[in-house]
Amino acid sequence: MVTYPMVGFQVYSSDMNWLTEQQKEQIRKLAGTNPEEETCGFVMPDGSVIQVPNTAKNPKEEFRIEASTVAEYAEAVGCWHSHLEMERFSVRDQLAIHADGQMPWAVYTLSSNKFCECDPLSYAPYEGRPYVWGIWDCYSLICDWLERERDVRLPEWERGTWGEWDEPHFKPFDEEWSTWCRRVDEPRVGDILLFNVGSHHGHTDHVGVVTTNHYFLHHPASKLSCKSRLGSHWLRRVNSIVRPIELCSS
Repeated sequence: MVTYPMVGFQVYSSDMNWLTEQQKEQIRKLAGTNPEEETCGFVMPDGSVIQVPNTAKNPKEEFRIEASTVAEYAEAVGCWHSHLEMERFSVRDQLAIHADGQMPWAVYTLSSNKFCECDPLSYAPYEGRPYVWGIWDCYSLICDWLERERDVRLPEWERGTWGEWDEPHFKPFDEEWSTWCRRVDEPRVGDILLFNVGSHHGHTDHVGVVTTNHYFLHHPASKLSCKSRLGSHWLRRVNSIVRPIELCSS
């Protein structure tokens, strides 16, 4: 085990980047000692960065921390690991973050010297969020925007398996929108866009929210959340434009 001293860790920051620059440098050093495998560890309440054994069968492509080690460091306030090439959270990472739901996570990519961070309890910005299924995805983004900007609270729904949105039987948006929205013909700020962008036509597999004239906010899978122009490319993929009931009289 390698331990680094206190460097002023803040449990919850004002955005999604929860690691300090000192902690990032320490993680770089730890990951660099074994550049052919993923390294992993925790950030402790005093701000110290520690490394723990990666017991995965294929440590070049994944990491695993034994349950006994997790229990030993139960007071940890953050979890980190390295990737050799991937500059985002893997599907396996996303499922772990979703299951945990409380602790900040970070991945450091050796090849590009970049960090990807996620604090599930932070006040995350609308643009530039890494994709984390069930924590930061297309639906959670429109929920955050509508609640903060229009005081509209959309219902939550239980996520299933990663990638389920690209299956033909995926129907939650198509089946439920009419209970909390009304269909409209022309989009305005606050309207929700129901898209079909995947492999199977005829159902909604992606959502966005109109934020300004001709632009909408959305979060494509495994990419950073962003604002896009609602031009012909996206209009061709719109199944429906719906307006939250609370905004219908405004």
